[in-house]
Amino acid sequence: PNDDGFGAPVGDIVAALAARIARRTMVLFTSYRLCFSVAGALERAGVAGPVLVQGAGESREALSARFRRSASGILLGVASFWEGVDFPGEELEVLVIPKIPFPVPSEPIVETRAERLAALGEEAFGKLFLPEAILRMRQGAGRLIRRMNDRGVIVILDSRLGTRPYAGEVLSSLPSSTIEHVSAGECVERAARCFSA
Repeated sequence: PNDDGFGAPVGDIVAALAARIARRTMVLFTSYRLCFSVAGALERAGVAGPVLVQGAGESREALSARFRRSASGILLGVASFWEGVDFPGEELEVLVIPKIPFPVPSEPIVETRAERLAALGEEAFGKLFLPEAILRMRQGAGRLIRRMNDRGVIVILDSRLGTRPYAGEVLSSLPSSTIEHVSAGECVERAARCFSA
């Protein structure tokens, strides 16, 4: 997920999900750089539905309204789309999270908090970075699951969830009884099955 070329495979999977499932899809990013990279990949792939990109000049409210009016649009959101927007029922059915939303260590507030923890002899990853990422993941999942009868698919593309010791803690925070670890090649087909059941 930290490779410079990560946007291309994310764009491939989002384009494949859009082609195979054709439902409203939101992709939540942790950086504008990756968001714009994926937007470019989707444009090159010729995705049929409208691709709405935060940071391209429209307000969050205008993007949300256009997304709701689309039959199978793709909304690429950063920052404010992780919380405070409501897409119940069929307004959102596929949520893609390319990377675990860890705080950026170089942001002044994060850096200060990490330094304070270090001064107290605490480990910043377990006390700051991981809890913040888990909270953000819950907030992101809340864009899809708002009511008891909402349904959909959350696709998390961060390979660290299969290799790092904190993976179980992150995944157990999500509102799902079914979590599957599959390859990128299987991802689209598994997601499509959820809507054919």
